[in-house]
Amino acid sequence: MPSASASSAIACAAALLALGCGKSAKREAPPAASSASSASSASSAVRQAGSLALPPAARALPGALLLAEHGRLARVELGAARLTLLAAGAADAAGLELFPTAAVSSGGVLAVIASKGHDADHLEQLALIEGDELRLVGPVAQQVRHPVFSADGRSLIFESSHKSFRDLYRLTLAAPSSGGGAASSEELVRLTDNPEGNFEPTLSADGATLAFTSSRDGDSEIYALDLATRDQARRITAFHRDDWAPAFGPTKRLAFVSDREGIDRIFVVAADGTDLRRATQEDAREAVEAAPTWSSQGALAYLRTAAGRAELLVGAPGASSWRRLTDATRTVRGFAWSPDGAWLVVLEAAWSAAAPAAARTAQLRLLRADTGEALTLLDPVDLDAVVRWIP
Repeated sequence: MPSASASSAIACAAALLALGCGKSAKREAPPAASSASSASSASSAVRQAGSLALPPAARALPGALLLAEHGRLARVELGAARLTLLAAGAADAAGLELFPTAAVSSGGVLAVIASKGHDADHLEQLALIEGDELRLVGPVAQQVRHPVFSADGRSLIFESSHKSFRDLYRLTLAAPSSGGGAASSEELVRLTDNPEGNFEPTLSADGATLAFTSSRDGDSEIYALDLATRDQARRITAFHRDDWAPAFGPTKRLAFVSDREGIDRIFVVAADGTDLRRATQEDAREAVEAAPTWSSQGALAYLRTAAGRAELLVGAPGASSWRRLTDATRTVRGFAWSPDGAWLVVLEAAWSAAAPAAARTAQLRLLRADTGEALTLLDPVDLDAVVRWIP
């Protein structure tokens, strides 16, 4: 993988999606999104704050959605059927684009990625949103990805290129200033230091164990680090092919993607490296598996892509059959679980074998995990929108 270093001389942020690369250059995050000035395009759902015509069943669901289009970030309140732009004034004034992550503290603070510039001038930084306040935190780099809050919400662990190709850091957050006084200082601790790179941090439910992808031993493997002792990271997987995209479930089990069978498949393993097994029974050589994501109840969702179309499947690791939630006329662009694990929000586009790339816009829909019941929330939505579901 090519080396990358960040310029620390520029004081403002930049980012894209909360994606990273643990395997190879082809898994790098996509190019920077179009500028926020294009947010008024016809395909944009994120235009301005206001009421939404949501289905009654959707208004009874828990939490809220975070939706990013063209660098503008909105909160979709399901119960109130209302869309609210987040920190739009501060972001526009600073020329920033904002993108959601799944990181939300117990106090409701959102960790997002702030982006400024494109191509060689592209820079990223973490930002915290509380109410309508936007606060930039941590180092500036060409790539800042995958933030996760500690269990107490007082620190963030994330991936950054500001001193190396990519390493993992823990940022103890400063308390916001009150009454005009100075805020306490942030503390940044480097957790990894390998020229080959460390990526995709994920925390166990108890916050004690950090798992991540690293290429330190040649091919990418999954490692774990005890955050209390910060002793040498232990290797969880060991194979002469690549393993990446680790995701902790509600118990200390990890799902990850591997090409150890010659094609991308999802596996699960205990945090100590035992009980490794295939999660699915997929045997079609043309089908690729990706994006394993646990629900709060321990169900697993993932994307299966074949012939250019991605479909969403839900089930239990090791099950002989999985529920397909999307049909052959649609392709999935992204998804996220509801806080209670009963629904998923899905960004879908129309698809046909005759014109697989014909779609220019997408729909934002809710799919019930156990029945496949579908509710349409927003139509149209930009094809490259990003969505998260938060408590």
